[in-house]
Amino acid sequence: PLAAKPNEPSELRDVSNIGDFLFESIDVEGNTTTRKERLRSSLLRWHPDKLGAVVARVNEEDMDAVTDGIELVVMALMKLQEGERVQ
Repeated sequence: PLAAKPNEPSELRDVSNIGDFLFESIDVEGNTTTRKERLRSSLLRWHPDKLGAVVARVNEEDMDAVTDGIELVVMALMKLQEGERVQ
């Protein structure tokens, strides 16, 4: 969930870039989705248990990068969610 395709999992460490992508359309006129709802749906979408079918199709040599990327995205989404609770 970035504006540009990452070349490696470490590019997913910047929580603000993921947040920018995720919340970009929140301020669009007519949008009724809240930040909280967007985070919740994204956490459900990126949950490792939900991505089993996708991960099963990954080439063996790319498996570590893909699983690392999934973990980084989930951690970033959780940090964003925690930040929303504080506000």
